[in-house]
Amino acid sequence: MRSSPDAPIFADSSRICESDPNIETKIDVPLGSGISNRPPCDSYVSRVEAIAADWEPFGYQVDYCLAERTEQQCSFNGNLPIVLVVVVCNAVKAIIMLIVAVKLTGSPLITIGDAIESFLDRPDETTKGVCLLNRDQAALYAYVNPYREKTPGQQQWAGVEKIDVKSRVIRFRTLRWSKAASGRRWSVTIGLIVGALLMVVGFMAVAIQSINSKGTTLQDLGFGTVHASAVISDWSISNISDPSKQIIAAIFIANLPQAILSFLYLNLNGLLTSMWTALEFSQFAKERKFLRVSTPKARQRSTHFLQLPYKIALPLMTVSGLLHWLISQSIFLAVVAEYGAQNDLISAVGIASCGFSPTAMIMVLVVGTLLIVTAMLIGTRKYDSSMPLAGSCSAAIAAACHRPDWDVDAGVSAVQWGVVPDSGDENGVGHCCFTSGYVEPIQEGKQYGGPVQRLPEVGASKLHPDTKISSRLSAPWEDAILP
Repeated sequence: MRSSPDAPIFADSSRICESDPNIETKIDVPLGSGISNRPPCDSYVSRVEAIAADWEPFGYQVDYCLAERTEQQCSFNGNLPIVLVVVVCNAVKAIIMLIVAVKLTGSPLITIGDAIESFLDRPDETTKGVCLLNRDQAALYAYVNPYREKTPGQQQWAGVEKIDVKSRVIRFRTLRWSKAASGRRWSVTIGLIVGALLMVVGFMAVAIQSINSKGTTLQDLGFGTVHASAVISDWSISNISDPSKQIIAAIFIANLPQAILSFLYLNLNGLLTSMWTALEFSQFAKERKFLRVSTPKARQRSTHFLQLPYKIALPLMTVSGLLHWLISQSIFLAVVAEYGAQNDLISAVGIASCGFSPTAMIMVLVVGTLLIVTAMLIGTRKYDSSMPLAGSCSAAIAAACHRPDWDVDAGVSAVQWGVVPDSGDENGVGHCCFTSGYVEPIQEGKQYGGPVQRLPEVGASKLHPDTKISSRLSAPWEDAILP
């Protein structure tokens, strides 16, 4: 207050809305009347500046304004506890990677090429003669009988030591890429992503409602910038007395969505990998080529650097990086330092909270939805139906690897899957397998070795809970259907 009519009074435009008792008669103050119900002055300061000639702070007429440009305050801040946690976690990860790289012995089955080579070198007697075994059929045999004691060195499935063989007449049918992964895997992966997007929708709705209540629009906020109307307030973190702990809590909240996205990425990557693994397996029916293995020998091919072909791995990594960046703009750490009228630092942590950007959230929803749609469209593509669908099922892969006795070096040679000439028995039942020798295409209407359709002796109630028995598989049937 000034002591006389001639004494100057100092005010800034962002506080005129609080000190001018007649401000509501001069501009359209958003949402409510009375000082207690008004949104922050910063949300409509442009309207206040437009009527500078009519300012009346504390009831006094303004004669002139004074402005002073203050020096910009820039700083680089770090949090030592968080830095130490990051360093320790990365050191532990590096040590584990080094131990795995140096100490891991043997021949791990990392790729489908590793599995094919292993079964070509050491054919599995359990699946001998059932060259048309596919993943769904193997699921009915592949669970160990809990009431039967295993013989050392011998694989035993649900009540059987060997799958019964019966000749099957081939009937081709179209199969989509989506069948390479189980329905449960599709449901979990897509369901988790959809659930995460619905959470974003919920947070976005709350965010938009919050900024609207303060008289701010999306255009006022910008994209991923700190704004007074877009900072979370009145939550438990504000009650923490230690500023350092406030920052750590806000950092944890701001980065939690990043961890969730990484988990979803791993699930989606696994889903796509299963489809491309099945595709690589099915291509051996049309083309002779060397196996792609983790430890190449002779002319064998090395694995993909990113486990997926570059044409899908690079776009997937790009979209993942884009989503990580968009999430970092959707919710982020907001630390505001407080300075006095003389540009002196009052508090280095005046506010420690999380800022948000509804515009960035909208972009997350758009990109995430496109990712789901793309994955489902990929799943509608068709496999070559001339080869059983094995996926990552070791039993189905093993059944396709009973090579001729003379083909001992098939694992390191260029191989192809097909009908081995003159391999039929006295009933004309043919045999299909991977081999480096000449093969003929499988022919519809001819007989080949296949499994006898049956449920395990332990009964359906003893099956693994993941086992899916479709009506086609559980019903009696005489013809093999590929895949």
